[in-house]
Amino acid sequence: MRQVFSKLLIFIISLSINFGCAMKNEETIDHYFNDYTGNVPGAAVMVIMDGKIIFQNCYGLADLESNTPVTQKTNFRLASVTKQFTAMSILILMENGSLTLDDSIKDIFPEFPNVGANITIKNLLQHTSGLIDYESLIPDTATVQVSDSDVLKMMYN
Repeated sequence: MRQVFSKLLIFIISLSINFGCAMKNEETIDHYFNDYTGNVPGAAVMVIMDGKIIFQNCYGLADLESNTPVTQKTNFRLASVTKQFTAMSILILMENGSLTLDDSIKDIFPEFPNVGANITIKNLLQHTSGLIDYESLIPDTATVQVSDSDVLKMMYN
């Protein structure tokens, strides 16, 4: 598995270095994802350049037990891996003038409880909001994956 992640990291670095260049061919990307094909945990790949999708493909399985393949609509639960993408998205929204670090949760989610008026985006980014860890709200007997919208609803209570 470590080899797969190493290949993926090399691919991401090489893609970043060559981002300004047009993709040479799909075979190059497929080569990097060879280990994700067949009866193995899969991956979905999309390369966007200048706002246009220039490559998109899915590899392997989303669920090994049911032999369900990864599709463009597969929901990958990436948990903490997405934190840097969320932070970057917030910075882009700030640059566009859509929000500030001082905006409160209630500015974005008006139906959030009043405590949200004192919690800023900056607090959320710095993990200083005081919100409890939602995982402590999920019963040990739960067998269904909790969605992001479910987590938001849990925070309202």
